[in-house]
Amino acid sequence: MAARRLVVVMLVLLFVLSLVAALAPVQPPVEEPEEDPPTQVPPPAITQDPKPVEARIDANAKEPPAIAVDVGDQLRLEVVSRTPATVELVGLGPTDDVDRFDPAVFDVLLTEKGTYSVRFLGRREPIGTIEATEPAPAPPARPSR
Repeated sequence: MAARRLVVVMLVLLFVLSLVAALAPVQPPVEEPEEDPPTQVPPPAITQDPKPVEARIDANAKEPPAIAVDVGDQLRLEVVSRTPATVELVGLGPTDDVDRFDPAVFDVLLTEKGTYSVRFLGRREPIGTIEATEPAPAPPARPSR
């Protein structure tokens, strides 16, 4: 008999809770305002054809070399090292793995002037630098006679 009363109480409680849940107001989901996508600044227009520049950095050199290029140049950089690591061009974006049998190779179009470090990922000291400067102005054309 006590078990029947307990079952009846449980059923009444279940019914009351179901009724309360059905009558409770439902709040609409809060819509977060959409953020505008970040505006991307197009790279500056390069007025000349990219001049190919090839360079090589030996990560085991005593002094980190500096590679001088003009803005608008297409740099093909090869980095060699006796120890395996990941090489990054800080400020330019790309990374590549290097070991004693496989150099890291980068092909980068330099669109902004500045000094960019070449270093192993996770280390502070550079193994080289890339110095991009504005190209020297072309000499004025001589009028033909």
